[in-house]
Amino acid sequence: MAVWTLSSVNGIDTMIEDFRKVRGWDNPEIMDAVKGIELALENHDSEIAYQAGDKYITIQTVDDGYDYTFYDQNFRGLDGGVYDDPDTPIKAALEEILSDEGIDAAECKVIPYDSLQEQVEEIQQQEFRKGLSVPDKTETVVAGAEPKISFYVAECMEFPVLGEFHENLSLDEAMELYDRIPEERMNGIKGIGFCLEDGSMYDGNFELMSGGRILKDIINDIPHYQESPLVQKAITDMEMLLSEQEKRSQKAAETEKDISRGTGKKQSVLNALRERQTKLKAQEQSGEQAKTQEKKKGDPEL
Repeated sequence: MAVWTLSSVNGIDTMIEDFRKVRGWDNPEIMDAVKGIELALENHDSEIAYQAGDKYITIQTVDDGYDYTFYDQNFRGLDGGVYDDPDTPIKAALEEILSDEGIDAAECKVIPYDSLQEQVEEIQQQEFRKGLSVPDKTETVVAGAEPKISFYVAECMEFPVLGEFHENLSLDEAMELYDRIPEERMNGIKGIGFCLEDGSMYDGNFELMSGGRILKDIINDIPHYQESPLVQKAITDMEMLLSEQEKRSQKAAETEKDISRGTGKKQSVLNALRERQTKLKAQEQSGEQAKTQEKKKGDPEL
């Protein structure tokens, strides 16, 4: 009759079958206890590291399931993610993840988790010292892909389908179209966004400027964008465009004020001239009337 004993392999506690005859093995209370231990082992926090050919994979429990990461033969991150089913035992979750990658778990070799992590950290430190950026573990980089960035304009940044929308633009084109959208016709807050294409998981649209304000802090909260030369250049160029636009607006406002002041002076001079002409005309009429009166007095026939 089989007996189960508790064993640990690479930090993974498992029940191992031992074919020894033990009196009372078929006792229901003992069977319930064994099942309880098996269930507890399946659901307790664990960390596993496997070597799969020229790749490595680690998996560990997190609040909402399991966090896993693939590494290449040089211990650099390739890909990763979260397996969001915490009710699945960790070994079953790992087997499913490997299966999705076309890897047979039976052919993988269990290796010390801590040792692998030390190798990964050492490579990261070396790359950092060289001034290189180590790809994020959740990032998949497509070899040979040339990173590029384009821009889009939306009349409503929150829901781009509501109103005017333009994409595949240069930043100058985007700014020009942005300025053309009338304020009174807006379905929401208009803005400009960027579309990064660098083969990573961050491919796609993201807001750059909304309602005349650059979302610099929000963008830089994402490490991948903060380290992307294309995104950082987009932020800098957008700041320059808004600064130039503000200068043009200020200059136009000052010019308008100068014109208003000049028009006011011209109107004042014109009014003064008219008043002077009116006074001169009145004086002339008064002088003519006085001459007429004098003439009447001096002429006996009048």
